[in-house]
Amino acid sequence: MVVDYLIPALLLGLGGSLHCLGMCGPFALSLQFEKKYRNKLIMQNTLYQIGRAFTYALIGVVAGLIGIGIQLKGFMGYTSIIIGVLMILSAFMSFQTLERVTLLKPIHVAVVKLKMYLQQFVKHNSYGSFLVIGLLNGFLPCGLVITATVASITAAHNSAFQSSLFMFVFGLGTIPLMFATVMMGNLFSNKWRLIYEKIIPFVIVIAGLMLIYRGYNFLQAGHSCCHQ
Repeated sequence: MVVDYLIPALLLGLGGSLHCLGMCGPFALSLQFEKKYRNKLIMQNTLYQIGRAFTYALIGVVAGLIGIGIQLKGFMGYTSIIIGVLMILSAFMSFQTLERVTLLKPIHVAVVKLKMYLQQFVKHNSYGSFLVIGLLNGFLPCGLVITATVASITAAHNSAFQSSLFMFVFGLGTIPLMFATVMMGNLFSNKWRLIYEKIIPFVIVIAGLMLIYRGYNFLQAGHSCCHQ
């Protein structure tokens, strides 16, 4: 069922959006949005946020192709369970820790250069420029995006579209907090940040459990087919 993988995607996006705020919030607030004209600000902000979600969807296509290969080998059930377990374990680690483990120095250098390029690009201050900035911003690697990408592999069933949809819904989940921050500036006091940070692990654990359950269903379906 579609709900089996879209709910974990949405939970991961919503639960991890504070991480997005910490990673991309300062950059987003530095963009030259037309804050004097509310309608224009809303349009620019929307294009920027949707651009990120579309890039995540594109990344999901690649993850989906990997997922189809795994499914053809008959390992999707085990893969889903393993990824679910890893997500639960990651809930007890900070995304910053994941980034230190998974990202190499050359990638960090590339990220810095990409951010510098984005800041130069925004000087055009057109609607199209904000869309392109969002699209490029989506390629900035971080622990949360890596976690979502790996999880999206399990969404692929008959096509890469499912993984792409997983990543797009994940991106949509990150939008509300980022969108509101651009509109109103820093929304959270340190007290609320600490509360939100305590909630995030529980959300990720729930998403991980859903992937484990999905993997169990894959294995049960395969077992049933073998005995027919």
